[in-house]
Amino acid sequence: MKTMLPTLPRRLSMGVILVAILVLHILPCTAQDVATYETDFAAFVAEVDNTYPFFDLKGVRDEWEAAKPQLAEKAAACTSDSEFLGVVVEAIGLLHDSHMWLRDTKAEIPPRPQRYYPGVTFLPANEGRVAVMWTRDELAGQLAPGTVVARIDGQDARAYLEQRAKDAWQEGFCSSPQRARMYEFRIPLRGEQGKTHTLTVLRDGSEEELTLTCDLEGRGWPHYYNLPEGLTREGRSCLLGKLPSGAGYIYLRRVDASAETGIRRALDGYADAEGWIVDLRGNGGGGYGEGLIDAIRSIPRPVAVLTDAGCMSAGETLARDLRRLADARVFGAPSAGASSAKRSWRFPSGIASVTFSTRSRWRGDGQPIEYNGIQPDVLVEAVPEEVASGLNSAIVRAGEYLREAYPAAAAARAREETLVADVTIEALVAGRVELHVSSEGIRWRIPTTVGGLDASVGPEQPTYVNGFAWTPEWPPSEDSAISLQSDLFRVRLRCPTGLVVQLLAAGVERGGDEVDPQCTASGEPMGEEFVVTLDVQNSEPRWVTFRVLSEN
Repeated sequence: MKTMLPTLPRRLSMGVILVAILVLHILPCTAQDVATYETDFAAFVAEVDNTYPFFDLKGVRDEWEAAKPQLAEKAAACTSDSEFLGVVVEAIGLLHDSHMWLRDTKAEIPPRPQRYYPGVTFLPANEGRVAVMWTRDELAGQLAPGTVVARIDGQDARAYLEQRAKDAWQEGFCSSPQRARMYEFRIPLRGEQGKTHTLTVLRDGSEEELTLTCDLEGRGWPHYYNLPEGLTREGRSCLLGKLPSGAGYIYLRRVDASAETGIRRALDGYADAEGWIVDLRGNGGGGYGEGLIDAIRSIPRPVAVLTDAGCMSAGETLARDLRRLADARVFGAPSAGASSAKRSWRFPSGIASVTFSTRSRWRGDGQPIEYNGIQPDVLVEAVPEEVASGLNSAIVRAGEYLREAYPAAAAARAREETLVADVTIEALVAGRVELHVSSEGIRWRIPTTVGGLDASVGPEQPTYVNGFAWTPEWPPSEDSAISLQSDLFRVRLRCPTGLVVQLLAAGVERGGDEVDPQCTASGEPMGEEFVVTLDVQNSEPRWVTFRVLSEN
């Protein structure tokens, strides 16, 4: 007997077909329907090739070119959106850019393999040593902060960690070698769960071996050690206080709204501070505007800034601006070298967006901050003996600088804040030069080459202002037709209007009372300034002494 399958009525069958067509039409297309993984990846590679700004700066062009064919093959062979995003992440890692990443993804980004560490953190220490920075509670009795680690797995500890740092840089993702190095000290010995390492530590003049197991997930890292006691929190990211030495102290974990308010609160609360330390180690960046710039300008000198490779992005530009606007001296280690302007680019299929760097922020010396970082004026490594006694070596070194620099800075500040009845200037002058007097102070200006003589002030001798030696700083210029203007010397006249100039002396030697007839001085108001013009027509420079005062 033949089995017959039931059949649907013709009208019902056609209805089902129409419904199916409609459903398929309105369902969203997958990424593969719009653009294949192969074409998506090709578009990404073309965007990198055409716009990525740091190939040569970071020396990664050859590595990128060599890897592109294999990565393209991987992308073309992907069977899921998540797998494709994993290939893109692998490609991003080759560019060594801390700001470059995926966002707005339509699939989960495959997690990177989890690595474990033993729960101890190291510091590069002076004399080529390695010191413990932090350890978890279970190891505190054996590895207290400041403990010197002599060997790791039988190798010299410093050499061992430095080699791991070099290997970590080659693995990618980090913006600079110094950033990769920091991770190898702050989250050291990362590897498979359960792997063991032997540490040889120095204790009371003898060596002791410890076996550590990698059983903690390598997430996060300690940003500081041995901070001063009694600090006050301001907002989310700022700690502030006054050190026993008399110096003011500001720690900024991020650059957010609390940075400006914290600085202003510190300056108001500790107006008698003998210099300031601004600690940017571990600063994760953020953003800022004119408000913070104005706060920086208002910090009384001297100023010391602390940096390390944990200081990145806006934290690095903040270090630059503190050096530029507050005459800060920088202590510590190079910053992360991860400071760039950014833009967003989306894959043709819409599977994700990529944050691209467009250009580096710049240091005061014209070099890019990206990769290079902010270089310290004084390189500071931890001193294990100081760490063991509860001190922070970078804060100690900065404090020593402030104690030495504060008396001169305080005297200069007192001079700037004191109103004077007149100003007597002594300077070695050639040709025609101008001295501009304003409510802020005085500055030299050399308008051009006049009469075949090279106009100059100094340059081997300082200018004396009421007996105080000032060495003007001049910007470089290769064009003698461009006016040169010196930096500002701060001095305040009690009555800054109605000024006149008196020529007191002009001669070969400083301190004379004769006036060479070929030397003249005149003055006239120009806008908000009073401009003194000195004209020395001798073939050799002359020491010119003149006074600026109110005629009232």
